[in-house]
Amino acid sequence: MKYLIIEASPRNGLSQVYARRFSELVLENNHSYEIVRVRDLQVELCIGCNACLKNGEEYCPFVRDDIGHLHDKMVDADAIVYFTPNYSLNVPGKLKMVFDRLAFIFHRPRLFGKSSLCFVTQGVYGGNKVLRYVDELMGFWGCNIVRGSVLKGSLDYKKEIGNEKEILDIFSKAIGKIDKQLGSKRYPSPSLFKLIIYRMTRSSMRYFSEATDVDKKYYEEKGWNTSDYYYKTKLNFLKKIMGKTIDRMIYGMAKKERLRLSGLETQK
Repeated sequence: MKYLIIEASPRNGLSQVYARRFSELVLENNHSYEIVRVRDLQVELCIGCNACLKNGEEYCPFVRDDIGHLHDKMVDADAIVYFTPNYSLNVPGKLKMVFDRLAFIFHRPRLFGKSSLCFVTQGVYGGNKVLRYVDELMGFWGCNIVRGSVLKGSLDYKKEIGNEKEILDIFSKAIGKIDKQLGSKRYPSPSLFKLIIYRMTRSSMRYFSEATDVDKKYYEEKGWNTSDYYYKTKLNFLKKIMGKTIDRMIYGMAKKERLRLSGLETQK
């Protein structure tokens, strides 16, 4: 398995130490890894122009910075692991910049079959909120989530980690969970919530004119306009019925909208 380890601290602190310890265990488990330090990336601030959403990521005005390279590394990896400090109940600003610049993946998800794991370093409070944020984001992008941990930190960023045996045990168990997930459940049956989101999105692509051409083309090329889910998987009876119900509901809404617009045009 190939691990992409994303270390998000703006300085050489505990997150870097933890990432290094984790990478050593990855090697001991006969996997390969690459560490990307967010502070070393050239990343321009997203200006909300929506070019990546409306026209495609290649139309971003900052397409020549390092975001494209990081995107390719994420697509190429089997597991994506974050080590981030807790800054004001969220990730550090530069990692948030990375997430904002990759926002087109929300519209055109592509990280299916990959595992995502996050570790948060903090001194006091709020790390679980950061974990939930990163997990939710990576889940929308397609990843299978392995729940990470909040790791004890300190305001003194040069301080060494405390109980190293305990930390290494946490890391070993996490790697074991990823091994199991990638080995047997790389493409699991989606939750009902994820299925509903998928069917609402793909049906809206088919029946509503507001969907962008680049999104429609992406879904068509992937075969998602007619598939049960983003990838081949078994759906139980309830999920099959729910999926068809959502399709019919969105179609009905679109039909009513077309009739409404047609009536407005007639009145004019």
